[in-house]
Amino acid sequence: MMMQHPEDSEIQVSEDGYWKFVEGSWIPTELQLNALAQGALPHDSNPAVPANQASEIVTIYTHANREKKPVTFVIGISMLGVIFLIVLSGVLYVWASSLAEEDILGTWHNPEQTFRFDSDGTLTDSEGTWNEWRVDGNRLYLVSADEPDMEYYFQYSISNEVLFIAPLDDDYSVMRDSCSVYATKGVVWEDAEYSSWPSWCADE
Repeated sequence: MMMQHPEDSEIQVSEDGYWKFVEGSWIPTELQLNALAQGALPHDSNPAVPANQASEIVTIYTHANREKKPVTFVIGISMLGVIFLIVLSGVLYVWASSLAEEDILGTWHNPEQTFRFDSDGTLTDSEGTWNEWRVDGNRLYLVSADEPDMEYYFQYSISNEVLFIAPLDDDYSVMRDSCSVYATKGVVWEDAEYSSWPSWCADE
């Protein structure tokens, strides 16, 4: 009978490449020794190997693998926070805009002019100059019946029973000397009450 020399027998290597089965025992491969030398740490989990050999297998994880998970987690949480803030700011903006529109709805008057702001964006002007409106923050945009494709910019604010409106110049500065004051419907203009006079409107 011919004897097979040990060097001629095939060496069994674990699937992860970190162990080899030599002379009835599992011993570390060069791959595992190099990984350990570079700071890798052993892990308790075992690769799929025969049950009688599983206790001798250790899966190696490098520091890089351990550090990527928390970084990814932090990035994910940050992205969710940014998305939440964007959605929240959008909701608050729409809510604030709707409140502003509700405040200006209705009829406002002074001795020279009367406005009626309707919820569908139409505007009834006693002088016939304006026929559409919208608001964005403290800006009021009016459309002329003669120029339906043009919007004119105004600054506005409401204080109690009084509506203040002033046109904006070409550089978007408020033309305070052209500020107009209106009283809400049912209130005598001279007797209308307000809690504050805006600084951008000419003195009383």
